[in-house]
Amino acid sequence: MSEVISFRLSESNPREAQALNVLNTWLSKGFSVRDIITQALIAYEVSDQQLIKQTSPANLEAVLSKVNQLLERIANSNITENPESLVNHNLSNTFILSVKKAKQPGLKVE
Repeated sequence: MSEVISFRLSESNPREAQALNVLNTWLSKGFSVRDIITQALIAYEVSDQQLIKQTSPANLEAVLSKVNQLLERIANSNITENPESLVNHNLSNTFILSVKKAKQPGLKVE
């Protein structure tokens, strides 16, 4: 038994406009919408499984250990003007950028 799946993509939404462009590109190559969506969902599941493997408890433990080391270095130093000098280059740039984006003003200890 088949299931009907229907949705709209709006060109005013940047993500949906991008998806629509990708869809139209693949349609112009002769693929059907059904084939495109099926392959995209399968690829999404595979990438999701890879992400789960990357965030295994061992990997998370290693990252947390590096973060703890960095926090200890910060706590044991009086460097306040250039915190970037304390960055452990073993941490990924993505992680460092996400922490910088999430940071908020806190209490200052003088």
